[in-house]
Amino acid sequence: MIIHPHIPQKDLGREWVALILQNNIAQYLNEVLAAFSTPFGEGPYSPLINLFLELEKRFPNHRNPLHRTHYANFFLALRESFFIPRLWSCRFELDYFNISDLLTESGIRLTPSSASEDIKDRILTDWLQSCGRVGIVPILKVFLLDYLNGVAPAQAKISFLKRFADIPATFILSNSLSAAQLKVIFERLFTGRNEVFKIFEQNVFSDEFFQKETQIQKSNLIWFVQYIAFCFYEFDSFWLRMYPRFKQILYWAIEHDQTELVFSMHFPLSHIYGNAAQTQMEFLKFNQEIDQPFSDYIINKLIPKYKLKPAQKRKDVKQLHIGFVCDRLIRNSPFMVIYSVLKAMKELNDGRFKLFLYDIEYVDKTPSNKDCVAEIINLGVCYTSNHRMIDDSHELDHYSRFNKCLKLREKVIKDEIDVLIASAGREQVNFLFSTRSAPVQVIWSHGNNVYDVPGIDQRITHVSTGGLEESCGFSYFSFTFPMEKEFYYPYVSIIDVMEVRSRFPVNAIILGTISRMIKLESEEFLAAVAEIMKRNPNTVFLACGHGGVEKIRSYVQKLNIADRFYFEGHINAHVYGKVIDLFLDTFPMGQGESLNEYRAKGGVYVTLYQSDNPGAIVDLCMSHTPTISAYIDAADHIIKDKACRRRLSAYIRKVSDYYSELGRQGIKTLLSFLVEGNNPASLSQPNVSASLSEPMILPRPFLPQMWNFWTAHLPGYAHLADTREDYARSPLILLENGIRLGPAHAITKSLEKGFGCYAHYKEYLSFSSSDNSDPNTNGRTYEIRFA
Repeated sequence: MIIHPHIPQKDLGREWVALILQNNIAQYLNEVLAAFSTPFGEGPYSPLINLFLELEKRFPNHRNPLHRTHYANFFLALRESFFIPRLWSCRFELDYFNISDLLTESGIRLTPSSASEDIKDRILTDWLQSCGRVGIVPILKVFLLDYLNGVAPAQAKISFLKRFADIPATFILSNSLSAAQLKVIFERLFTGRNEVFKIFEQNVFSDEFFQKETQIQKSNLIWFVQYIAFCFYEFDSFWLRMYPRFKQILYWAIEHDQTELVFSMHFPLSHIYGNAAQTQMEFLKFNQEIDQPFSDYIINKLIPKYKLKPAQKRKDVKQLHIGFVCDRLIRNSPFMVIYSVLKAMKELNDGRFKLFLYDIEYVDKTPSNKDCVAEIINLGVCYTSNHRMIDDSHELDHYSRFNKCLKLREKVIKDEIDVLIASAGREQVNFLFSTRSAPVQVIWSHGNNVYDVPGIDQRITHVSTGGLEESCGFSYFSFTFPMEKEFYYPYVSIIDVMEVRSRFPVNAIILGTISRMIKLESEEFLAAVAEIMKRNPNTVFLACGHGGVEKIRSYVQKLNIADRFYFEGHINAHVYGKVIDLFLDTFPMGQGESLNEYRAKGGVYVTLYQSDNPGAIVDLCMSHTPTISAYIDAADHIIKDKACRRRLSAYIRKVSDYYSELGRQGIKTLLSFLVEGNNPASLSQPNVSASLSEPMILPRPFLPQMWNFWTAHLPGYAHLADTREDYARSPLILLENGIRLGPAHAITKSLEKGFGCYAHYKEYLSFSSSDNSDPNTNGRTYEIRFA
């Protein structure tokens, strides 16, 4: 490429190298200065800059004290003859900072000139008058001029970031640069996230923050949370360091009744903390420190101020209005769950209820996907976008968060919602519940079982097997649902699977997870993985998913498995679901829908299932282990025994089919709970008050086990069941088509053989048919009675 009107780049480079080798540094710098002073039309100067930079890396004379005077004169002349004219004429290239790096490395501090100070002042004045609307380029120029005027690099970076953080994101992203381009700028200008974090913590979110206008405060928060923590640098637990400062800002806003700032602080806190929390104790901390003070503010300040009256229960309701509130609709696990539940409800609707979906459409993360919205509407569900209700929706992330909550509440009340169902995590949910926006308000747990604010009447969850459960001091109605098969079994090209598989050793057993990387930030989990891999040198581990990996990488290196541990990043979960041989579920926070997707395909997995119910562990077989040592042993056994993997795969497919069938009954039960108001305890247990001598038909489906037995859930008869202390206590008699089966009180070995043996332990009846056929499909009736 020609970078000089007369001399090709390679020839120019040879001339400069020759002068350097002759130690004629003064002439060399004069030649460089002349090249920079030559008009280049509209073409970029980057090739020339990079050629000069390459030579300075090979021959670092700029660091040599003997040449200090030559380089000081060179940088001064370059500033006056090259940079100042181009910076004022709006020509700017990011590679200009390459020269500023040389200046920093040389230790030379230039004194400002009147021309350079004048240009800096004029650029900054114009930028300030525009309120940042002209974007980021002017402050990049000022940043560079600070370097060239002798300002310490650390101070120049502070000044730049403070100006940058005050610009509304819409002005930059809509007019000049994309988020990807901004990421490149940050990678170029800063040494890493530690440097950026420190400046934001100490200089942006300093005491000056409280004196800023609300919109500028929002800009500070938006840039840090949505772009720096989650876009420019991959998110991991590192960013939790800002949690104490953000909590302090929230408390200040509550104390000073700064409503918009109060509501604007909830997202930064929940987005950072919620994406890092892994245990119920961590969720409880957030509930106590953030959600409850937030709710108290709503009740004590906003309800009286805005005269917000609770929703009234309708009389003579002929059709119940059931409303769901969701975060956003994108192609992810929460969408798959809500879509599947709504579809199953619609198929069972006989006119008794009407379904509504309120899409918060949290543009702070990403707007809802149009195709996902269309799929919900096509179900016949009444869909509403919360974001489209507000007048300032065109301002993207800078909209009024409080007004958005008000608009949603108005719509819910206008639609006369009788039962409102929402999940924890957003300020809208807290606001709706605290202001009593529906007569019956239900919290739907997707894993956070400790969320507790005023206005919660009932609690439901789908992350269990069904029935009434106690969790973290609260009573939950647990239901199953049939996941849409299209989400679990899309078409996958075998060529794509083979292409991924070919990257790893032919005979390797591939271990892995598919999740947010934050779930792998567990030293206990990674230590277990390391032990499994140590026992099995033929294994590799694939960490699939998004998020920061720095902390995980450091753990993996200490555990000496870095050479067999691969970070795959964003992947096609359905392709990798056929690549991974053994899914190692994370702990303390396990997988959600990613594991369900994997095992729906018959994928073999191991999970840590810490429970005080041994019956459940037997019920779920060797894939579910009660201790970390058992987890390691189970994984080791599965890896070494190929036949075991085949048996487990077949068993897991059966279990997946069982839960699909059970899911239809689960939705019926949920609807009975919501529409008819039945007590969840009565829905999950048989009628124990009936005579125990009368036979009771066991409802299908039965949960398949590894060998020749199945399980039925009998929570209403746990008080009669066998125990560890008394293995023959239960008086339960099992009948197949009226013929008594047995023997009873069978141990595990007997159950494996089958042929009619059974055991009633705690809440479970484990049994086999008389000929070991599948009791779900053999057409026979199974009854129980008590002697």
